Amino acid sequence: MKGNNQAYKLWLCLLCSFLLLPFDMQAQEKRDSITGKVHKIDEVTVTAKRAPRNIISSSPTQQFKKAEMERLGALEVSDAVHHFSGVSIKDYGGIGGMKTVSVRSLGAQHTTVSYDGVAISDCQSGQVDISRFSLDNISELTMNIGQTDNIYQTAKMFASAGALSIETIRPKFEERPYKLSTSFKTGSFGLANPSFLFARKLTDRFSLSAYGDYLRADGNYPFKMWNHSKLIDSKRNNSDIETYKAELNLFATLSHKQNLKAKFYLFDSSRGLPGSVIYDNPYATERLYDKNYFGQLKYENHFSDQWKLQAIGKFNYSWNRDYNKQASGTTDDRFRQTESYLSTTLWTEPIQGLSFSLAQDFAYNYLSTSLRECQYPERFTLLTVLATHYRSTHITATASLLNTYITENVKIGTAADDRKRLSPAISLAMETF
Repeated sequence: MKGNNQAYKLWLCLLCSFLLLPFDMQAQEKRDSITGKVHKIDEVTVTAKRAPRNIISSSPTQQFKKAEMERLGALEVSDAVHHFSGVSIKDYGGIGGMKTVSVRSLGAQHTTVSYDGVAISDCQSGQVDISRFSLDNISELTMNIGQTDNIYQTAKMFASAGALSIETIRPKFEERPYKLSTSFKTGSFGLANPSFLFARKLTDRFSLSAYGDYLRADGNYPFKMWNHSKLIDSKRNNSDIETYKAELNLFATLSHKQNLKAKFYLFDSSRGLPGSVIYDNPYATERLYDKNYFGQLKYENHFSDQWKLQAIGKFNYSWNRDYNKQASGTTDDRFRQTESYLSTTLWTEPIQGLSFSLAQDFAYNYLSTSLRECQYPERFTLLTVLATHYRSTHITATASLLNTYITENVKIGTAADDRKRLSPAISLAMETF
């Protein structure tokens, strides 16, 4: 009986506490230890970007933005590309030397280099010198190895084992209608490299940017060589270089669905080619002159969320001269090549996550030289690609079929046989967790 009375008193105390709690809270709400007032806090809305899910790619894709390249301390395009996995850079001569990129040791001929979505080519050597493009004017570098998931591109991008995509800076005008930036690099052996980038907003739909770059260096670095037991101080000669680069871009927004971009590019260089290190014979006079000019036009039309089209036109002119005055005689070899290039790509996504594309490329190349019995070859290339891409939460798949047709004509001798190839490719990635 005594235990029941204690339990009853305990339940009665708890009941009184709950009944008096609201009155106590109201009393506390009415008074403030500092002002004695009731304070009402306005509601606060917290917004944040949704964390993106892991993106599945069916092929190795690597990318560097402008800020990342600056953190790497890269001064040239080759310095940044060198940080990509599975990529090899060949440097032929340091400052001003030719620099080529190859994927997994397949050779530079199997790596496509595109500049603002348009492939760069060299019908004479098949290699692209990436040192001709300045890092100051580049906003993004992307390296794809094998079949890329981006099927909205030219057919030529499907025709190589790897692709390096270079995107130039597109100016944004937020505070004022123009932008100007300059830089100056210097170093040992007479290196001087000033550059500038100017952008101007013409109207709400049109804007332009101009880039200029000048580089010069002596390159006559000192070195030591042994002549039997005697150590001799010497200096490298005929290692100078002088290059000019200029680029003009015009951006046009024809409508909210149509965009047009025009580019004009100029490259001019003169450099010495140092000879072998031979004791008491430092003579070297071989010179190399290069000129490269091209203009390209890219048009895009986004008809709807399910259909879009891009059309590209380009004309490229390259001129090279190899001059050498030796005791045995003077050689003066000159090479000239031109390329006319057209490309059209149609993309559609009839079902969410499933897209198709059809790309057609045409290229005409012509080569002439000052060598005796030059064949003066001309090449016609047709590339056709049908591609499809599927993406879901856990699966990404890409498949393409490339048809290649190449025919050549020569003025002297016999032309090579026509080449016809069908090149299928498929890639699949699956996320299991």
